[in-house]
Amino acid sequence: DPRVWRKANPNLGGSVSEDEIRGRVREMIERPAMRPEILRLNFDIWSEGEFIAWIPPEKWEVNGGLIVPAELKRHACYAGLVASSATDVAAVAYLFPGDRRRILLDAFVPEDSIAKLEQRDNITYRPWIDQGWLTVTPGGVRDDGAIKASILRRAAEHNLEDLAVNPRGAAELMRALDDE
Repeated sequence: DPRVWRKANPNLGGSVSEDEIRGRVREMIERPAMRPEILRLNFDIWSEGEFIAWIPPEKWEVNGGLIVPAELKRHACYAGLVASSATDVAAVAYLFPGDRRRILLDAFVPEDSIAKLEQRDNITYRPWIDQGWLTVTPGGVRDDGAIKASILRRAAEHNLEDLAVNPRGAAELMRALDDE
């Protein structure tokens, strides 16, 4: 609210221009990750520990709702694979562009790593596993075969245009996918 900017900026109109503050407010709206810094430096509002919404709520709501994978058959999609640690959760996200962007996610966790990850992350993975959001693979290390099979299955179901991979820790999986 521009009416209260002067309270946090007594020199508004002097060394601090209204246009500068207006620009910072616009930046905060467009880039939610900047919110804590802008609030602290420009409005003396400290927000330690504040949850940061990387996706503005209005965009999230437009794209929200239940996704029916069968409705996305043969649609173009772009995928991203994160599998940087052999003992952590690995995931492949499939983005279906359009007016209403949709994302499908396949996530995998080694069975023997679950307890350690739950303790480290201070969360319980069991509900995600029970609801089918997280696939448990046998053993204590990432199952690249399961991830590769999932990617190939999705590629057969949809029009996979591109797959971006974080190469850190996934070089072997990248080679296996290149062979296909």
